[in-house]
Amino acid sequence: MENNSINILIPYRNREEDLKKLLPTLRKSLDFLNLTPFFIVSEQTNDQPFNKGSVFNAGFKEGLRFKKSNYWILHDVDIFEKTPGLLNYCQADGVSSVFTHDINTCPGGGITCINEESFKKINGFTNQFWHWGLEDNDFKQRVVASEVPILHSEKVFYKSPAFQERNPNQKKWSEVALCEATPKTDKREKKINPDQNKMFRKFAREYRQNPNSVMNDGLSNVNYELMCTDILAEDVVKFTVKILNDQSQT
Repeated sequence: MENNSINILIPYRNREEDLKKLLPTLRKSLDFLNLTPFFIVSEQTNDQPFNKGSVFNAGFKEGLRFKKSNYWILHDVDIFEKTPGLLNYCQADGVSSVFTHDINTCPGGGITCINEESFKKINGFTNQFWHWGLEDNDFKQRVVASEVPILHSEKVFYKSPAFQERNPNQKKWSEVALCEATPKTDKREKKINPDQNKMFRKFAREYRQNPNSVMNDGLSNVNYELMCTDILAEDVVKFTVKILNDQSQT
């Protein structure tokens, strides 16, 4: 494995146009930082509501067979850097946020750098959140409970309007990174199950009371079927995964 290589794990569904824009843009950004990317794309099939945490976990498990490094970037498919060098992509010995929606949800949302040992220590993402949201909030709670170092950077950027109101000197996210998401073709992805808020609070309590509870659910027991593996380019492998309904905690 090359010392400057880094795996880019991208979960998505129905966002092919975004993926086509992201890959060449990110190659330029990482080349500016002397990092060589290897893209591991994890796409969920359409017969279940979107489960981003499980798609991350499945992509990570399958990607271990192809990885070029022990360093990973967890990358949303719809974030595009305007100018190479503005975002602080790095080989993080711990967890480092690069770009996120709000300081309260980092790390885990938007763009997050993490090493393989840390991802395994926190057992990846929970598999319990279907539809949209809260998997990144839960991810942070898992990081804190597992005492994985959170590496703060002056070049972390947020796009929460409330954050910018409180921090007027912080560059606006639109000046730093461009989110050109195509319209979501599956409206279910933006539907939040109200029970998930209760689940999030329940899991957070459990993590605080017993940090080892992160091992009850996540990377270790993600339930999916690998539908196909496609080599899209020399530096791109894509897994199509079917996330199964039964994501019960052990």
